[in-house]
Amino acid sequence: MSFFRRLFSSKASAAAGSTQPNSGAVIESPRVVSQVQYPPVDGGLPLASVEELMEGQADLIARVRINAAIPHKAFEDRYIVPIQNLASYILNLPATQDREYGGPGGLFRAALDLAFLSFQAADGRIFTGMLGVEDRHKLETRWRYICFAAGLLWPVGKTIESIRVQGNGSIWPARKQGLGFWSKEAQVSQVFLTWPRGTLEPGPSVNGSALAVNILGDKAIEWLEQGSPQMMTALIEVSAGIRKEFNSIAYDVIASMWKKALTLEQARMPSNYGRVKYGQHLAPYIIDALRSLLREGAWSINRSPLHVDSTGIYLQWPTAAQDILRQLASKGIAQTPESPEALMTMMADEDLIKIDQLGGAFNDITDADGVITSALKLLKPNIVIPDYDPREYAKASPAETSKVQTDSKAAKQGSTETKGAPVHAEQSAPTQSEVTASAPKASSDEVLAPPPPAADPLAATIGMSVDAPSIDQEEAAQPSNSEPGESQLVVTKAATQEEASKKANPPQQTYKDILPHAVIKSINDGLVSGQLVKLIDKLKTDAYKDRLLYSEKYIAVPWDSFDGITLNPASFLSKLGDAGYLHADPKARGKKMHELPVSPNSTVKDKYYLLARILTDKLGLTDK
Repeated sequence: MSFFRRLFSSKASAAAGSTQPNSGAVIESPRVVSQVQYPPVDGGLPLASVEELMEGQADLIARVRINAAIPHKAFEDRYIVPIQNLASYILNLPATQDREYGGPGGLFRAALDLAFLSFQAADGRIFTGMLGVEDRHKLETRWRYICFAAGLLWPVGKTIESIRVQGNGSIWPARKQGLGFWSKEAQVSQVFLTWPRGTLEPGPSVNGSALAVNILGDKAIEWLEQGSPQMMTALIEVSAGIRKEFNSIAYDVIASMWKKALTLEQARMPSNYGRVKYGQHLAPYIIDALRSLLREGAWSINRSPLHVDSTGIYLQWPTAAQDILRQLASKGIAQTPESPEALMTMMADEDLIKIDQLGGAFNDITDADGVITSALKLLKPNIVIPDYDPREYAKASPAETSKVQTDSKAAKQGSTETKGAPVHAEQSAPTQSEVTASAPKASSDEVLAPPPPAADPLAATIGMSVDAPSIDQEEAAQPSNSEPGESQLVVTKAATQEEASKKANPPQQTYKDILPHAVIKSINDGLVSGQLVKLIDKLKTDAYKDRLLYSEKYIAVPWDSFDGITLNPASFLSKLGDAGYLHADPKARGKKMHELPVSPNSTVKDKYYLLARILTDKLGLTDK
């Protein structure tokens, strides 16, 4: 991170590298952006050293090492040397003027992102399916390496073609020598960039593939050609964007991963979170903290505090905040907030979380145990899960409580819902579906056992019962060793105890027992229906009776009545509005919060929402 400290400090230094690894001398230079003058004076881009670039991407390089799983010396020769050589050649140039990977070091990160994603995606692909076992053993590993090496070169070509780098009156000869070597030779510590051809999307070109020999190094090239002389040819062709039948699998892997890399970059670009500002963007640091928590195992999907379903990603709050704050502090981020409230405000300012029309950030969600809790919803799910696809979470338990729908038929019949299983109106014994639902769920990768055979539809015609035996049938089938009257006494005693228990602990009523069926059906949301029951009970208390404002078409309810009822009033009112239970003010349609006088002759105003009479009359909320 020392490069970024120099970028905004009073003294900036730069590194001059050569095309060889670990080369680069630090040269002192004046500050880049004046901190005392407005408009600010742009002093150019201070050049970073190879060591700083490698240090800045240490996490990603470590992931490459894990995926390679080869001895240390071989990894250094085949992977570290090409990465260092590329870093020396392009230093911390941006990949574009103002688009994807457009910041300092963007081109180097683009190359590493694509190299890693392609290398990872190549694992398990069969490149030499038509060859014998011995040839496949020798070439499969090399084809996978080609995906890494060609991916490393793929984004570089078009950027080199479209960028012009100047410093101290000289222009960098991009096709002749590396930026590190040139900057050292020309005594340049900071450069100015122009884009004569405009902004182009980074991608492959012949200019990029021409660097292959210098970037890969002798050891890597020698190892590739030990497999086949065609390996190096395939690498150069793919990195130039040339697709042939021989290299088609490797080309397709890299091309598809490049689309994925651009998608990920678009989600984390600072410009997505407001206009780029000097020294004020914290969104990239927060995004990095979120991803690190999941990648390092501190968080797991659908385990508190990270909840995922087909509607998006939710962070249980403030539990998630504590983890994020610790992660930011561990990275040495100077602007780390000190409280969950400050972090939430910062995330809202950076457009990372969803804010409703009334300025609310909290959503009521249900966790894996069905417990209602509060959470923040991320605007872009793929900032945490890069390959997030709603379809993959369609069968997961819904996190957002608005998705927990009421079963109208079950509500009408007064049946109870069984978590994780269909609702049945009449049941005399557990069905096979209920037994299956109560068992632990298998993961999508496991092979499920075949279901038991279905009941014979002709069984009843030959005198066989297809129904579960009743209690009377079971008792009749078992021999009785008790004296006459004993079983009757036991049954009578048990019934008496059950009746006494019911009187002492009457069953808790649910919204299905209280709300009219027409209201339940119109709202079509179990959570909102339950909250509505609590709200009406609260409004009937003496504390609120005198505060309600009665009109012919509506009853105005104080906004603070939501305290203890819901953390997301906007969502609650939206559901009531969709059902037609909110009064629509002709002068302000869609408005949910209204400032009204607290009494007819008062000049003091308070915040209210308007429940339509069609609802309040059905629920017994009448004039005082």
